[in-house]
Amino acid sequence: MSKEHQQQQNQASGKQPRKQNYHKNRNKEDLTPKFTEKLVLGTTDENYHQLIGLTSRYAKTLVEGKERDKVSTHMLRNIFGEAKRQTTAAGLWKLEVKLAYLAGRNESNYKVKKLTEMLTRLIRKTTDENLENFKDFFTALVAYHKYHEKFSSKKNRG
Repeated sequence: MSKEHQQQQNQASGKQPRKQNYHKNRNKEDLTPKFTEKLVLGTTDENYHQLIGLTSRYAKTLVEGKERDKVSTHMLRNIFGEAKRQTTAAGLWKLEVKLAYLAGRNESNYKVKKLTEMLTRLIRKTTDENLENFKDFFTALVAYHKYHEKFSSKKNRG
């Protein structure tokens, strides 16, 4: 049966058309490509506010939507704790393994997939000289994630 014919039958019978079966977050703007090596790892006084604003917007997208589509605080803090303990960029390789595991455990969660891809990309570009910038970015991401998580949950309660 053609798509047009099915639509006509649905209209005649009063049935509502089926919703598209795809992940709605894929239609939203993907902010992860904007977290470039230059912006995150080369943070300066000039681009600091740009980075903070973008990080806040991105963290908000991680907590929006249905429960199964969100990135939980536990997911972020698990990786964040490991990142904060590292004293050299070479030590961040442990994070890549945790990120791969996280992505595998949450294979149907598009937001987790994009987050892990972005963090892996940044980890591979991190050097001992810009390690603190990576940690500062990650701290901001966790902080804004928690902020938006609390704010959105209060907003949803009434």
